[in-house]
Amino acid sequence: MTLHLALPLVALLLNVALIAIALAGGGRRPVDRVFAVFASSMVLWNGGVFWLRAAATAEEALRADAPPGPCPQCGWSTMWNE
Repeated sequence: MTLHLALPLVALLLNVALIAIALAGGGRRPVDRVFAVFASSMVLWNGGVFWLRAAATAEEALRADAPPGPCPQCGWSTMWNE
């Protein structure tokens, strides 16, 4: 595993740790919950970056970008490739 591939995983794990720290006190304060939601979006982003960087071919990367369900043509990268 190269550094280029490992960095999104490291960031993902750090964001998960930040979520755990923010919610460790029970998440009573609204600012803790808002931060946890923001960090959760960063976890999803870093997972997607890792998935795209791990793709061996361009076609595989485009499939990774497509949302699951009945509309595989609705991904962001397919919108910009037309």
